[in-house]
Amino acid sequence: RYTSHRWYTIAVPEGWDRSQRRDSEAFMTAPYLDRLGGRPTVFITFTHIMTGRDGRIIGVATSDWTFDSLERNLNRFRITPSSFAVLIHPDSRRVLYPTNREELALLEETSWGRELEIDELETGVIRRLENVEVEGRHFEVLMTRTNAGFVFGTFIASDEAYSFLDDIARRNLLLAGLTLLLVGFSVSILVSRLIRPIHSLIESARIISEGELDHRASVDSRDEIGELAEAFNKAYSEVRAREERFR
Repeated sequence: RYTSHRWYTIAVPEGWDRSQRRDSEAFMTAPYLDRLGGRPTVFITFTHIMTGRDGRIIGVATSDWTFDSLERNLNRFRITPSSFAVLIHPDSRRVLYPTNREELALLEETSWGRELEIDELETGVIRRLENVEVEGRHFEVLMTRTNAGFVFGTFIASDEAYSFLDDIARRNLLLAGLTLLLVGFSVSILVSRLIRPIHSLIESARIISEGELDHRASVDSRDEIGELAEAFNKAYSEVRAREERFR
């Protein structure tokens, strides 16, 4: 009888007075293996209680949900070549992904599950574990409890992760070095363009002071330094003109 199935008894327990409402109208079975298209598939059955106008339980409606589409997405969750994702049902402590497709292993039966403390996880809060050993390799694990109540985690091989970070660091160091060289070259050109006319102006003043009174500072720019050189020549010309008038 269908009333003996798990999806029914979690919604309407044996001996329940059907004239009384349940605290919830929706229930979910623990994940289980069944066959779909001739192959083992992980299922969850959702059960919704139907009540009459008087509040009496008159039946249940069910729908089955498979993990096929979810597994396809989890298969793509690879941060490094050896990283992998896991999905756990915390109530039954069954590993939904990855699975050998013959049975849903208990968390403690896996080579890595004994080191995971999933009972303390909070929804949306990521917990990090270091040096979790899987088949002789060390992994860093990031875990959280999803809004649907499952535990999701990803295992990242430490050696691959740090190698990846080292590559990024080397590329950033090279980029920083090239940037520094470019900035230094640009600054040297800028400083040279600023110092050369000032040096020329100082040299002109020295030449005039040594007696070459016809010398003029060369003006080859239109910036502030050029204006200074023009003012220098103009001032010197005015001084020479006054000297000639008093002779």
